[in-house]
Amino acid sequence: MDFYNYLVNQFGYDEPIFSEDLTNELTINSNTLRQQLKRLTDDNKIQRCSFKDGIYFIPNPDSILKKSALSINKIIKNRYLVKKHERIGYVTGLDFANSLRLTTQVPGLVEIVTEKETSNLRYVDYNKRRVALRKAKTDITESNYKILQVLELINNFHKVSDVPFEKAIPNISNYIKNVKIDSKELDRYLSIYPKAFRQFIASGLYNEITRR
Repeated sequence: MDFYNYLVNQFGYDEPIFSEDLTNELTINSNTLRQQLKRLTDDNKIQRCSFKDGIYFIPNPDSILKKSALSINKIIKNRYLVKKHERIGYVTGLDFANSLRLTTQVPGLVEIVTEKETSNLRYVDYNKRRVALRKAKTDITESNYKILQVLELINNFHKVSDVPFEKAIPNISNYIKNVKIDSKELDRYLSIYPKAFRQFIASGLYNEITRR
């Protein structure tokens, strides 16, 4: 299988391809990788991301658009939230509060907690979109990320919500209605977010989750 077909099979069309990941996954040196990416770019088989180095994508040959562009949301999702179908991060802050209809404020940046980050806080710009990255306090999985999101929300509730906590409970409850974890695991997460402990217990959310 040639390199182009490998990329198509691994990533598909109009999906971000990070040269950093290719370096880690393939048994070729970085110079050879750069040469192969450059050759495919020169042949118009792949395109570079116009606003960030080290990111490529394969334009869909069946697209009716003359010029393809890579979605910033896809870059953020694939780099910090879901890697090879595995959950590694979650959105927090005003963006998350807005998705739960707890605020009408439009966030100036996207706040993300991710296993991809090693610093307490770092800012990255993708064109005109600014992303605030924070390292994860515990392992993030598909089964626990919603709980971690909610605990982080409660921890900083007064900063991100326009409504009182009591009125926010139904929205939060609906968001985590399908979460299934036992009390031992939940207690461990609560110990990581001590400021959220009292409100989480008093809200009835603890019993709601552990009694399922």
